[in-house]
Amino acid sequence: MLFNSVVFLFAFLPITYVVFWLLRSTRARYIWLAVTGYVFYAYWDARFCLLMLFSTLVSYGAGLAMLRWDNDARRRKLCMVIPIIVDLSLLGFFKYTNFVLDTATDTLHSAARKLRFKFRVEALDDAGRTREYVNRFRLKCHPRPPFGRS
Repeated sequence: MLFNSVVFLFAFLPITYVVFWLLRSTRARYIWLAVTGYVFYAYWDARFCLLMLFSTLVSYGAGLAMLRWDNDARRRKLCMVIPIIVDLSLLGFFKYTNFVLDTATDTLHSAARKLRFKFRVEALDDAGRTREYVNRFRLKCHPRPPFGRS
């Protein structure tokens, strides 16, 4: 479901909004928003709900630990940093993995083409061809005809 789809604009969003304001307690509203978030992502691909569940449990566990260690600033800071690192790692992995792999593939293909090109030039040069022929190969221009030919 996309934010500009008909299903989102005329079904999901109004239902979520109305039910949210009909609920009296803050706890019920938070639970409602969590459930609707899972429904939103499950509508697109249900496999991502497991990923969201993992992220939710890490953040929830860190929140409980933060309440437990009320007087220990070092542990509270750790409880703040761990879910941030986990969430940013998940985001980085799912957002940038394809970009990094595509860039690495393109770079390796480019390097392989350059190596192959240099190998061909050296092979031609070693085979007794003249430097003019090698330069024509490199620059992709036509050499002048050999002496005696027009």
